Amino acid sequence: MVEIGEHPVLWHIMQIYAAQGFKEFVVALGYKGEVIKDYFVNYRLRASSLTVSLATGEVSAHAREYEDWLVHLLDTGLHTQTGGRVKRLSQFMRGERFMLTYGDGVANIDIHQLLAFMRLKANWPPSRPCVRQHALARSPLMTIWSPGLKRSRKPAKDGSMAGFSC
Repeated sequence: MVEIGEHPVLWHIMQIYAAQGFKEFVVALGYKGEVIKDYFVNYRLRASSLTVSLATGEVSAHAREYEDWLVHLLDTGLHTQTGGRVKRLSQFMRGERFMLTYGDGVANIDIHQLLAFMRLKANWPPSRPCVRQHALARSPLMTIWSPGLKRSRKPAKDGSMAGFSC
């Protein structure tokens, strides 16, 4: 939860997506997941001016505009590797395309333009929306994944997949 200005890097990444119309997020939690949960559970209080009644303990946040995001915080296991985390997130995807990013970088990216580029370069047929594994090297920020992918590597001890292919 390294901060840039007043917000953690994760918030800035989510803000990039939200500014372009993507406002539902699923965060795979592992190490220090409780810190991320605490941040979002207490977000309104931390982002607001408050009135606190010391007699009753009642806390009220003063009106301000908040982000209209829906954030799912999913415990995926302390030692689960990337493929296992993606597999566990799939329950929220409802068979739709989704974007996957690591929380370690912020960039000024036109996401709609990136998606159009990925569709063009990956030669996506509409019935099988999937970025092939070789495309991952061209776009380390995110990839698109859809159910129906096959294993491309040996499964980890917990049965999760280490990589995906179409």
